[in-house]
Amino acid sequence: MGKQEPYSVVHLLIRYSDTLAPESGTITEHVKIIKRRGYAWLGKFGRGIGVGIRTSINGQIKEGVETYLFLVGNKAREYIYIAKILGIENFIGDDEIQRVPLYYRHQASSVGTWVKIAEIWRVERSILSKVDNSFGLPMSQTVGKSMSGHLIVRTQPCFTFKKMGKKEI
Repeated sequence: MGKQEPYSVVHLLIRYSDTLAPESGTITEHVKIIKRRGYAWLGKFGRGIGVGIRTSINGQIKEGVETYLFLVGNKAREYIYIAKILGIENFIGDDEIQRVPLYYRHQASSVGTWVKIAEIWRVERSILSKVDNSFGLPMSQTVGKSMSGHLIVRTQPCFTFKKMGKKEI
């Protein structure tokens, strides 16, 4: 992406695993809930997302800025998933638990951050070369080297996935 414009839009990348998921997989289970209920909560286990990033992302969303969650599986694949973020929270109430896939509802207390998502698309993994990490380096170089369960993705304000042929699953 280079340094042509300031990076002012913050997105989130989370690694996910299908280890606990049923055979249909993590993504499919969240898509089922989105189709039934309009949105789903995706839990990030372990250390939560910092308050500064949560505040930035939630603020962007309130201002109408489309903000995305990049979902990268634990197995090397030629594709990843992108979901539209509706909000990020540390906790969700009992009234929201039905929007969490059944296979990990009982582990809600181990979730450090909840991401409210809608609309999930499968896209080519090469999209990671079109977005940068928080240091201005292409995410495609970062994701394979970092051991972190989540990474901050930054884009220029004009960046949109609609230009890249996103496909809803």
